[in-house]
Parts: sequence; structure tokens; C-alpha cells
Amino acid sequence: MISPFSRASRRITLAAVLALVVSGIGLVGPATAAPNRTPGLDEVLNGFVVGALRDGRLASPQEVIDPLVAGDPFYAEPRLSGDEKPGDVLKAKKVAVQFMGVRPGKLDAYKLMYVTRGLHDEPEISTGLLMIPRDGRSDATRPLIGYQLANDSVGAYCHPSTMWTGGDPMDGASWSALGPLAQFFGKGYAVMMSDVGNDGDPKPHGVFAGKFAGKALLDGLRAALRHKDNGLPAASPLGVFGIAGGGVGAAFAAENAKKYAPELDIKGVVLEGMVVDQKNFIATADGSVGSAFVLATLLGLEPRYPEMKLDEKLTPTGKAIADVFRTQCQTPAYFTMPFVPMSALFKSGENPAEIADFQAVYDDNKLGRKSPDAPVLIASCVADDSPMSLVPAADSRKLAADYRRGGTKVDYQTTDCSMVRFLTNLYGWGTDLFGMQTVDWLAEKLAGVAGEGLLALDAVRTLRSADGDLLPFACAEAEYVQQVGGYGVGNQFDPPRVLVGGLVNRFSGNPSQGVLAVVDVEQPLGSRAEVVGVGEPLRAAGRQRRVIFSARDDQSRRGHPAEVRSHERQVFAREVGEAVARSRGRDESSGTY
Repeated sequence: MISPFSRASRRITLAAVLALVVSGIGLVGPATAAPNRTPGLDEVLNGFVVGALRDGRLASPQEVIDPLVAGDPFYAEPRLSGDEKPGDVLKAKKVAVQFMGVRPGKLDAYKLMYVTRGLHDEPEISTGLLMIPRDGRSDATRPLIGYQLANDSVGAYCHPSTMWTGGDPMDGASWSALGPLAQFFGKGYAVMMSDVGNDGDPKPHGVFAGKFAGKALLDGLRAALRHKDNGLPAASPLGVFGIAGGGVGAAFAAENAKKYAPELDIKGVVLEGMVVDQKNFIATADGSVGSAFVLATLLGLEPRYPEMKLDEKLTPTGKAIADVFRTQCQTPAYFTMPFVPMSALFKSGENPAEIADFQAVYDDNKLGRKSPDAPVLIASCVADDSPMSLVPAADSRKLAADYRRGGTKVDYQTTDCSMVRFLTNLYGWGTDLFGMQTVDWLAEKLAGVAGEGLLALDAVRTLRSADGDLLPFACAEAEYVQQVGGYGVGNQFDPPRVLVGGLVNRFSGNPSQGVLAVVDVEQPLGSRAEVVGVGEPLRAAGRQRRVIFSARDDQSRRGHPAEVRSHERQVFAREVGEAVARSRGRDESSGTY
């Protein structure tokens, strides 16, 4: 284990470090957007997030200090018997999610230690963190996301199971994940994040060895599904979301899932700003604002490729820096050498992209030699026009072409990563940087919506007026509401954004009842509202929609349209999902339905 002193000393919580995190997080890779939609702030600070913060609490001083200075004995590895299968859970520990001294409510979390496989199929141990929102939805229908963060850290206690339980609070990887996690939890998704190895192992971590990271991700999903304390079934719909450094493991997981983990039902894969070709990345990043990430990449490959023999090739100064990096988290350490050419750290004076002994390692980590079975969204800057983006745009375009030639359904979507956009639309630039504009696409795949994202709605529910009359209203059945909108039916936090109307009443005893319609859709639902008739397709592609469903029993709604209109905003804020409807052809001034 790493000493408490060394762990505490590296967790520097200065304002300057925070500024560096916020300004420098783009160094790990580019972002992308259109034609995907930039999520609104209300979708990030969604009802679940607001409710989780409302029901949470601040950590006590002791709860803040303990993760920073004390190694968790959870990470002590048991001896393997040899009978374990990939994905078997060796240990599980329920933990409190804690970030920057805040412990949110409505969120269950478990540290998991599980079995995986190394580059040569040898048994390995990894840890990770499983988080499940408690939003009223049954785990039996809850999708699970394998999320690989933009984490390039080689040191111990620098990975998700530590950073989301109070340790390593200033790491840029966790800050960059706040938005996507908020979106995932708002949609009711569980999230499994692999540490890509045992986070408590004091030896350098091989986080950049893509094939190992891919296995760790897939086995992390297996472990989450096998963990006995949650209700996630083995057949849960799965998504994979990888960004920057985490995108390498996510891509290898997608490429190898059919052979390595064929039982996993992966519906879609998002690859955002990931390194496609290590050699090209190193050649591009060397001497740039993110130059230190070149050295971090090499150090994150060597534990799995000891033939690299970095220490033999580094100068005394280079070795001293490498020894520090091997024990550190990426923030602030890997942001401390902007514009320093890495050739100055090697005895040969070569750019490390050209060192002969590294070529086989680069080749072994090149993406695109296999084509994933699951649909893939590749997100990339449209051009190499930002100093914050270190991944050549051409590499992402080539990967998309390679996957398509192999039969993968690929959406390749670009964004404007330029500094002009940074200065004129910081919110859009930032959300794209973190991959937040791709979440709608993944939600569509998890819903099973194909092609243009069309889904016919064909179910009926009823309301009762205050007088007890049945008021039929068209809506989606529970499973369709979850699929189309990505939210659970009855989620008390989020207002709906799609009304379904226009169904002729078919309930028993009164087949001639008129067609119902919604009242004043735009007023309560805003400019993003959409009305579709039952039997018509609901277009879900490229944007996130919600479906209004009827309350089981409505004892408060009266039939006077004027009263309904005057209270719409309050009603929709207070009674989420309640349908406001009136019968066509009736006398609207009568105050009755």
C-alpha cells in the first residue's frame, strides 16, 4: 500500500489546481457534437440530480480526511484458486459516494473486486465502482453503462473507486465525468466504472494497454451483473461509453466483446475523443500544451509491455520525472510540463514516437483491426484546429471507415473544437468535450430504437374526473416510456416533454366516446414539447424526449378548461406525468367533460 503521507501530499487542493483542471481537461482528447444535440442545463441538473443533492449531506471533517490519508484494506488481494471465471466477484463493499465533500442521496454504490484476464489471458484482479440511482425504477429493467473515464493516471488510488468515494478529489477525470454521470442517473441508468487493475496496487498501472483495459471493462460489467446485492439481471441492456484514455479500453472492449464476452447484450458504444493510434498521438502531442501526457502514455503502457525498458532509455532527469509520474494521479502532475519536447528526456534524443523498441507496442494497441458487433458512435473534432485537442481528426475518420468495412453500423459525428467556439459558446464547447451530446444516441440504442429512431405507441390508459367519469388518454406502456425517454415511469423529479394524444376511446361499454386531445401543449411543456398521435411514430433520434403518461387515479382534475390552463405550470411541477386532456366536440364553456 502507498503511505498515508505520500497519498496526502499529492492531493493538493489549491485553487490554482482547480483552475488547471478546468482549463486543461481538454488535453486528454477532442470532443464532438452535431448532429447530436447539446443538452440543456436542465437536463444536466435534472430532477434526479437535484433530488439527490437535496437528500444528501455534507461529509463530516473525518469523512473528508479519511479517504485522503488512509489506504482502504478492501484493496488487499485474496489468493486466487485458479477456478475463478472472468467477472467473478471476489469482494464487494457498499460505500458512500462522496465528491468534493458532498455525499448525495438516492444513490447506492459498491466497490467491487473481480477477476479479469491479462494480455496473455492470465488471471488478473481488477477493482471498480458500481453506482445505481434509487429513483423508483426496478433494477429488473434498468440499463447498465460501462463507463471508462478520461483517466490517464498511472499511480495508485487515482481511479474511479477512489475518486468517487472521497479520494483524489481534484482529478480532472472525475470533473469531466460529472455531466455524463448526471445524464445517466437522470435516465435511470446504473453505471459501472472499472479501475483497470487494482486501484490499491502500489505498482504503476497499465491503463493505456488497450486490450487489458477492454477486458477489465467487460469483466467489470460481468461483475456488476453478478453482484448479489443488486437486482440487475444478467440480460440487462448494456451500453459502453469511453472518452479519451478511457475510450481506448472501450473501443477494445467493443472490438473483442463477441469473442471474449458473447453473453453481454451490448446495445451501443460511444467512443469520444479516444486515441486510435498511440504512435500518431505521441507524435502530435509531443511538445504541445499536453506534452507530459506523452510520458504518461508510455508509463501507462510499460507495466503490460516490460520490453519497453523505459528506464534504460531515459536520461537521469527523464528517469527522475518518470519515477514521480509513476506514483501520481494525472492532476496536477501531468499538466506540469507544457511544451517540453519529450525527446529531451531520452538519451537518444529521438521523439518517442520513432523509438524502434516501441513500435511493436504501438502496433499492438492500434484500433480498427476488428469490427464491433454493436453499433458505434465515433465522436471527433472536425479539424485539428484547437491546441486543446491532441488526437488527430484523421485517425477517427479512418477508424470509422475501418469499422464500416468490417460491417459495423457506425455513426461518425464531428464537432467544432476551435478556439473560436471556445470563446463564443463555452457551454456547447464544454459539453461536447465531455461527450454529453452523445448520450441521446446511446439512450436510443438502449431503447432498441433502430434507424431514424421511430417507435410506435399503441397503449391506452385512463383518467378519472372528479365526478368519477372515465377519461381515456393515450400513452405509452411503462416499458415504452422507459425506453423512449430513458426514464422510469413515475419518476418524481423530471417533467415530461412529449404528450401522446389522438386515440379514439376503446374502453368497454362506450366504444363511441370521442377522441381526446391535449390542452395548450406549449405552455406547460416549453418549446421542446412534441405531440404525437397513438399509432404514429415517435422520432427519438438526435434528441431526448419524454412521454406523458396518465396518473393511475386522478381525483383532483376538474373539467373546466380555463381552470386547467390557469394551473398548468403548477400542476406539471407538482404532479409529474399527469395528463391534461379534454374531449373534442364537447361544449368547452360548460365546465364538464
